[in-house]
Amino acid sequence: MFGKTQTKNLRSLSQQIISNIRKYISLTLFSIITALGAASLSWIVALSAVHATSFEIKDLHANRVGAYQESYALLIGVQDYTGYWQDLDNVPEEIHQIESILMQEHFHLNHLMNPTGQVLKEQIKAFFQKEDRQTKMRLLLFFQVMVIPTKKSRSLFDPN
Repeated sequence: MFGKTQTKNLRSLSQQIISNIRKYISLTLFSIITALGAASLSWIVALSAVHATSFEIKDLHANRVGAYQESYALLIGVQDYTGYWQDLDNVPEEIHQIESILMQEHFHLNHLMNPTGQVLKEQIKAFFQKEDRQTKMRLLLFFQVMVIPTKKSRSLFDPN
């Protein structure tokens, strides 16, 4: 389980990511996420639309930087690998830890474990294009997967 410091750091990181991504969001983001498909790393992508009044978003200095009405998260975990790739036993536990934190923050959660490339693309697309959601919301996409660094590219992704 995360301690108070890690939880605070996760929230701070999410707020920083929200701020940065709001500046650059476009359809390119979906292309990047799709290209990473079964990417092997743990990372968070958070998106936010502002102008709501239900929940405030504050930075590390308690300055109001936005607001939202609803929060949605898609938690993706890949633990089963083929060939020379070693399975990751800790993925379900780590997904559960993130889930616990997000539930405290009133997120609506969706899970995707060990998806095929096609299922991954379909679910990410559906997550971002869901029509019945409010425009005043934040979206969080979390990947828990594996990365192996190389000298040339700094990372090598599982092609499956």
